[in-house]
Amino acid sequence: MLQEIVSDTEEKFQATIEHLKSELATIRSSQTSPSLVEDIEVSAYDGSYPLKELAAISVPEPNLILIQPWDHSIVENIESALNQSNLGVSPAVDGANIRLAIPALSQERREEMVRKVGEIVEETRVAIRNIRQDKMKSLDNLEENGKISEDERDRTRKQIQSIVDDHNEQIEKIKTAKTASLELT
Repeated sequence: MLQEIVSDTEEKFQATIEHLKSELATIRSSQTSPSLVEDIEVSAYDGSYPLKELAAISVPEPNLILIQPWDHSIVENIESALNQSNLGVSPAVDGANIRLAIPALSQERREEMVRKVGEIVEETRVAIRNIRQDKMKSLDNLEENGKISEDERDRTRKQIQSIVDDHNEQIEKIKTAKTASLELT
């Protein structure tokens, strides 16, 4: 029972870290990446799909994203979705391909992105604290109901806190790497 609580805690923390990574991947750094556009929702075929399911996305040049739809009939749909996104870049349709010329980041924009990274990281830390708090309450309830001893509760609390500390270190490393990528010129 206690091992299940610890395992569940680790799984939830890892899912939180993965969510952090996916959120930060959408924030532009000095390196242009397909992750900037791959999750943009495109209306096509009577539904809505992420761009990565409708087209090949590549970065042939440092400041250029090339989108090659697998079905040429949805080029206009993709162009419309890109225009509606908050990228701040206008797509250029070149026959069946769409090109996004990504300008270099200004210092002001870099600072804004660093602040955004900080906000996302803080949200992740709050999520980790909330998960820890829920698990600690579960342990307290088990101990109050006589299902585990006080020593077992305390030992499991220490295990969970150790896992929290490890994940907080991971979060800090991820934040540092993303911030450094924003500060490159």
